[in-house]
Amino acid sequence: MSPVTSSPYPHSMSVTDKLLTVLMYVLAAGVAPWILAFPPVSYEGFGLVASVGWGILVGAGAVLMLAGELKRSHYVEIPGVMLVGAGLLTYTMLSWEQTLTASSGSGARALLVAAGSVWLARRGKRLIGYHRTLGRIDRIGRG
Repeated sequence: MSPVTSSPYPHSMSVTDKLLTVLMYVLAAGVAPWILAFPPVSYEGFGLVASVGWGILVGAGAVLMLAGELKRSHYVEIPGVMLVGAGLLTYTMLSWEQTLTASSGSGARALLVAAGSVWLARRGKRLIGYHRTLGRIDRIGRG
């Protein structure tokens, strides 16, 4: 089967893979309640609003991504990827701003979050490609 038409979801997942997948998304979803309960003290004004906002976006998006992964539904997962992506992009910008203006030691965090953003963009590209391929197949089937 060509990679263009293959499913973005594994044909079968071991129990360990399922547990790790759930753990990954539950940890990411925990960002939202954590950042609401303990807002960062290193930011004020717009930086604080952006910090709380990115946390909420990541938390809500992670819940959708988990649901999409478990249901094997790109319709559910794509909006989650978009929310997490917006949150990570915001956090990446905040991290680089802090790295370049106040704390060069924050560069490692900025690079790590940027790497996560790139991984997420890769996942989103795969899901959207799959969605488009299914649409083309459906149009061919309808004549």
